[in-house]
Amino acid sequence: MRTLDTSPRQLATRVIFLAVALGSTGMFGAVVVAPLVAADLTNSAASAGIPVGAGLVGTAAGSALLSTVMSRRGRRGGLRLGYLLGTIGSVMAVVAVVSATFALFLVAMFLIGIGHSANQLSRFAVADMFQAAARARALSWIVWAGTIGAVLGPSLLRAGESVAGTLSLAASTGTLALVLASYCGALVLTAVLRTDPSAVAEDESFAADSV
Repeated sequence: MRTLDTSPRQLATRVIFLAVALGSTGMFGAVVVAPLVAADLTNSAASAGIPVGAGLVGTAAGSALLSTVMSRRGRRGGLRLGYLLGTIGSVMAVVAVVSATFALFLVAMFLIGIGHSANQLSRFAVADMFQAAARARALSWIVWAGTIGAVLGPSLLRAGESVAGTLSLAASTGTLALVLASYCGALVLTAVLRTDPSAVAEDESFAADSV
């Protein structure tokens, strides 16, 4: 009977897999609803693409920011910061919709984009933990986690309608509440991550594992 591998590398990989799946779900959910929110807040379809652009800029800026943090405080610290900012951005997005503040929504999407950079950098965090022979397979699992988010994220639009209906809120607010829940989940997972991928990668006393 095959036993479940509970080595530090494997446990860290599983936690990061789940965090990326949740974080990606949040990001793609935000990207789907953002144009609708923009058009509603500005009463103009011409502004629909601006929040998505803010999110992309946030992802680019976040990659630089989190990479710097990771080089100084380890991969785990960078991932936590990314998902924390994504969570804060999600809260701000809900507030922006409720208060009908377009500028605040743009800032929120920027922070949500930074959260997505944590999803992207997670690939490197996991790859660092494995030797060359197992690295590609480990990396593929994190790519699959992002794919899960890409598939589930758009479904938050319809699910958000149900949530909003229950709470007597606008449909977009319900979707953004689910985006918030997704980022919160990713933050909690990285918060309880006991092993810093950087530390495991540097510690040669651990045997290389395959995922």
